[in-house]
Amino acid sequence: MRITAKCKIAVDAMLDIAGHTERGYAISLPVVSKRLGVSHSYLELIFSKLKAAGLIYSHRGPGGGYSLAKKLGDISVKDIVDATIDPQALVHGLSAQLWVNLEAQMQNQMSQITLHHILANTPIKIDPTLETLGAKLVRAQEHKQPVKMPAKIPSRKEPQVLGPNSVFSFGKFILQK
Repeated sequence: MRITAKCKIAVDAMLDIAGHTERGYAISLPVVSKRLGVSHSYLELIFSKLKAAGLIYSHRGPGGGYSLAKKLGDISVKDIVDATIDPQALVHGLSAQLWVNLEAQMQNQMSQITLHHILANTPIKIDPTLETLGAKLVRAQEHKQPVKMPAKIPSRKEPQVLGPNSVFSFGKFILQK
């Protein structure tokens, strides 16, 4: 396993989101981009992976942004890394088993470190614009479950055709009558 810059940025972004979520705020992508010094488009790629993994929620509208989808203690560094890491080929060669064992130990260690542990030792400053706007977050447990769409959409009645819809069709229609 190779911990990339993308993984490190994802962990930093998740800490920023966690700090704001714990205080009842959602944080917007442009704010995270500015705070981390990372391009907006690059963060969009990372956030889409984190959202697909079920680690963050997005909130629309004024005061919207991103918040944690789970409790701080339920999100480990391994979860974040797994969501953002690109799959890599297995190691071949004489030392292959060594690398497999080291990766297993690293995975185990990362699974034991949660956002709660990191946030306890890392002070996160709340974006001052959120406090002045009075924006508040809809907590993760208040989210409604997504509405399931029916497997087959019921067919609608076909609209009644009163006549042709073009000049050419109208000419043919008149000639037929």
